[in-house]
Amino acid sequence: MMTISYEYEGALYVNLTNRCDCACVFCLRHNGHKGSIYADDLWLEHEPTRQEALDDLLARDFSQYRELVFCGFGEPMYRADDIVWLVDELKKRVPNLPPVRINTNGHANLFLGRDVAPLLQGRIDTISISLNGSTPEEYCAVTKPRQGVQAWDAMLDFA
Repeated sequence: MMTISYEYEGALYVNLTNRCDCACVFCLRHNGHKGSIYADDLWLEHEPTRQEALDDLLARDFSQYRELVFCGFGEPMYRADDIVWLVDELKKRVPNLPPVRINTNGHANLFLGRDVAPLLQGRIDTISISLNGSTPEEYCAVTKPRQGVQAWDAMLDFA
C-alpha cells in the first residue's frame, strides 16, 4: 500500500511524487526516516493519477483538518498542473475546504520551463518555500540542486 495522503498535526498532507531536483543534506530521502513522523510507505510505488489522488482525498473528512498541504517525499511542484486540477475539483466538491498550502523548494519555473505562479492565484492560500541558506553558496551546499546556482536564482524569482 502506498500513502497518497497522511495526517500530521491537524493537517492533511498530499504526497504526489518522489521526484526532486535537490539532494538536501537533511532530507529523509537520503538519510533514512527511522523514528520520524513519516510512514514507512511514503515512498510512492508509482505517481498516483489525478483520479487516484482525488479518490483518496474525497475519502477524507475535511472538516477535521485545519489545512490541506501538498508536500511529501518529493517536490510537489513537479505535479503543478495536477495540483491545480485537484484543488479545483476539491473546491467544487468539498464544502468549506480548508486553506491550501504548498511546501516547495521554489524551483518549479526552472524545471518546468514556464511560469507557474499565475496558476496558483486564487487556488493556493499559502506557499512555503524552503530557503535553506542566505547566500547562493550556502544554499547550494545545503540543498545540492541539480541546476546549481541557477536554482538559487529560480527560487528567489519564484518567491
